[in-house]
Amino acid sequence: ELNIPSSVETLGTKAFNACSSLTEVNFNEGSKVTEIPDSCFGSEKEPTKKNNSITVYSCIQLNTVRLPEQLVRIGSSAFQNCYGLNTVYTTGKEKKEGTLSFPSTLVEIGKQAFKKVSLYSYNDQNSAGAMKVANGGFRAVIIPDSVTKVGDSAFENNPYMTSMTIG
Repeated sequence: ELNIPSSVETLGTKAFNACSSLTEVNFNEGSKVTEIPDSCFGSEKEPTKKNNSITVYSCIQLNTVRLPEQLVRIGSSAFQNCYGLNTVYTTGKEKKEGTLSFPSTLVEIGKQAFKKVSLYSYNDQNSAGAMKVANGGFRAVIIPDSVTKVGDSAFENNPYMTSMTIG
């Protein structure tokens, strides 16, 4: 679990990239963070297997994220390939399991920000190497009407998503 205190104002690109055992991220109440930068928790690179060793580039076990209340932008690939992501909600708002919901201050969701989230899981027995289709993930996405830009492929390849509400 990662608790980001309200004293933190910015996060760097790839700040928590490849923290493969991270399961939960909480931005504390009163957080000053307004942007989750490109590839902060995710990566365009998928895990690779070589010589019975798996190299991971994203937070593959990340399940729950509590976003800061003043969030304006989620960067490109911010959560891409975070295969276990199930719930995203905002500090001070109701947590709904299986739902990605965002603060009313959000303006932009970057390209591929949530691409291939909750799609794969590791299985060394798989003939393809390191991956197989998982059983679960988020089902719903709720985007506030404050969002003016959703980047290319922002929610691509999430087969368990059954609904998206905008506004």
